[in-house]
Amino acid sequence: MQAVQDSLHYQTGHVTLPNGVGEINVPKGFRYLDVAQSTKVLTKLWGNPTAENLGMLFPADRGPLDENNWAFVVQYDEMGYVKDDDADDINYDDLLKDMQSDLVATNKERAEAGYGTVTLVGWAAKSFYDKQLNALHWAKELKFNGEDENTLNYNVRAY
Repeated sequence: MQAVQDSLHYQTGHVTLPNGVGEINVPKGFRYLDVAQSTKVLTKLWGNPTAENLGMLFPADRGPLDENNWAFVVQYDEMGYVKDDDADDINYDDLLKDMQSDLVATNKERAEAGYGTVTLVGWAAKSFYDKQLNALHWAKELKFNGEDENTLNYNVRAY
């Protein structure tokens, strides 16, 4: 296990994301893992289906195989800009129901691909839109098939 963790090559400081979508100044106390290594962590080490990512941020004091590990997965979605007035009208209960409904189809695909199913238990924290940062926050509580403990999946969409 330690050999796998030692094989990962982290970056700190200023990082340019792939395809020119942005840049990250890795905060003190964190380290960045590039796309290829992040994909390996997400799929091979953590058992997730392949998905687009631009890298991951890990705390400097733990890696993907440590107990109580966690990370930020950096992604980019060209979904467009959300106006502050539109954000005021978001019904987070309806959003939760939509996400739960979407999981029905996703779980069928996951099962066909040999992955366990996921249940969206509910919001793990109150969702909100930060007008000063133009960022939408939501935290999902997930239950993965066969796991005793639930997982927190915190999303921040910056616009």
